[in-house]
Amino acid sequence: MKKEMVSQVIMSQIMNLGSTNTIKDNIPSVSLNQIQMWIIPQKAEHDDKYDINRGYFELLVHQTLEELIANGYINSSYRDQADYGDGQVYSLTEKGKQYLKEEIITTDNKDY
Repeated sequence: MKKEMVSQVIMSQIMNLGSTNTIKDNIPSVSLNQIQMWIIPQKAEHDDKYDINRGYFELLVHQTLEELIANGYINSSYRDQADYGDGQVYSLTEKGKQYLKEEIITTDNKDY
């Protein structure tokens, strides 16, 4: 799985959250655990022989998040409330929203 694909999944999923998970100012946000659920394949109950290299996907998620933050596409902040367990959350920036809109327009205009 490539970082470009992972970054688009993360950003589009955050954008699609709408107002379901929000922090201050009604900005959609998500925890690291939720992001990992989007990216890391789940092993079926009856499939004991299939081995998912979980470490690979976790590293991929962490590297992708670092790049997205460094490029200004997402923000990282902490929730004020301790009830959530995972205090660090990620939200899409205006730059990230603009990137997704441009990516959608570019994809729609491609000839297949």
